[in-house]
Amino acid sequence: MENNKKLQFLIIASLFLLLNLSSLVFHEMWRDELQAWLIARDSKNILELFINLKYEGHPALWYLLLTPLTKIFSPVSMQILHLSIFLLALYFFIFFSPFSFLQKLLFSIGIFSYEYSIISRNYSLSILFLFIYASCFKKKYEKPIIISIILFFLSHTNILGLIISISIFLTQIFDYFFFSTTSINKIFLKKFLLGLCISFLGILTSTAQVIPFSDATYTQGWNFNLDFKLLEIINKVLVNAFLPPPQHILINTFVVFLENYYIFLIIIIFILYIFIKNIISPNIIIFFCVSLGGLIIFFYTKFLGDTRHHGLIWIIFIISYWLSYKNDLDHIHILRNIRVKFSTIFTLLLIYHSLASIGPRINDYKKPYSNAKLAAEFIKLNNLKDKIIIGHPNNYLASIRGYLDNKAFFNIEKNRFETYFRYDAIASNTKKNIFESIKNHPFFENKQFILITNYPLTDLNLSSFKLSNIAEFTGAIRGDENFYIYMSLPNK
Repeated sequence: MENNKKLQFLIIASLFLLLNLSSLVFHEMWRDELQAWLIARDSKNILELFINLKYEGHPALWYLLLTPLTKIFSPVSMQILHLSIFLLALYFFIFFSPFSFLQKLLFSIGIFSYEYSIISRNYSLSILFLFIYASCFKKKYEKPIIISIILFFLSHTNILGLIISISIFLTQIFDYFFFSTTSINKIFLKKFLLGLCISFLGILTSTAQVIPFSDATYTQGWNFNLDFKLLEIINKVLVNAFLPPPQHILINTFVVFLENYYIFLIIIIFILYIFIKNIISPNIIIFFCVSLGGLIIFFYTKFLGDTRHHGLIWIIFIISYWLSYKNDLDHIHILRNIRVKFSTIFTLLLIYHSLASIGPRINDYKKPYSNAKLAAEFIKLNNLKDKIIIGHPNNYLASIRGYLDNKAFFNIEKNRFETYFRYDAIASNTKKNIFESIKNHPFFENKQFILITNYPLTDLNLSSFKLSNIAEFTGAIRGDENFYIYMSLPNK
């Protein structure tokens, strides 16, 4: 059995690396990836890093991993680290999950394998710790402290990982106090309570990190209005999690049809399945329902997110299915039949996810994900790096800064140079008045400067403010990562 698992890992890991290393070569990082790198690079010490993160809304774990890399290597090392984290997650998935070889293979090449291994964000850390948690789940009574340490780190991956960690924490309490068949002795009780303290400490410290300073501007208000928009968001979130729309118009039409009629049925089938399979283990039902509810509430009240955020619902779906897989119940005919049928549904979903990943991989090969790298190369080749560079909107230009090695851009809205953008004040300038701000700013009097935007300027703007269009980079997969470069004309 062990040799079989090793062979499975060798085959799947080889295919995973073949696909994703080739995708990584053609992937240009965008601002959300490089903003993390810039903050880790330019924070002078750990305390300053934690202060800077109060304007980001993320716990520090991913940034702490990046910090030593930023002192030695280029941002490419972040991509390699990120890919390695997901590969490690695959190790636990392949060696410890109960799924078939085909299901493991399909997961490793699916749409979320692309999202969580190619786009360098902190979400791959959540996948890693969730898979480690599932791998250790059978020993939860023997080693509660180990489980709690895993949850501590899970809560420090990102705010979605924090929500799932809270769900597991609550499940632990219900499980140990209401559903556990393990005899409670003093030694076990001490370990269990210590484990709860570790888990709670992780939740508490992570929450303290993601609560923003009062002047942070990245956050939006909470929405507690209950209306039909809630149903729309639930529908969107669940479709993105279970049937993420591929980049193909005919298949997208099919997905819209499924979105309106069948997605809720899939969820209901799953919930009924784990309920029937786990009459003696309702803790898994609690975990799935609380995690799902917590994530949906967050998406509705605070931040809708997109496919990579909603994909965490697909991951908790897999974790719940993984934990509910009990071979000792196969002698019950009805449960065995339910498992076979649901396994078929699960495989079909994985096949769909694999097909949905083809479009993004091809697009990343054919078109730049972001034009930041091309814009940065143009600036270097034309010896423009030493000139004053103004960015607008400044928060959209983190990707270019990431490719320019410590180059500070002037933020006209906040009247300061920045090597990374900090969401620490309400910006007052807009496309309409930024030109007046530059024109009237004493710093730029009789100085030549470069202006970079992610929107084209009109001929009137160019003539009125003496700007010349020297380059533009369009056609990126992300429309807001197209860039236009302008140079100020000398006064006659």
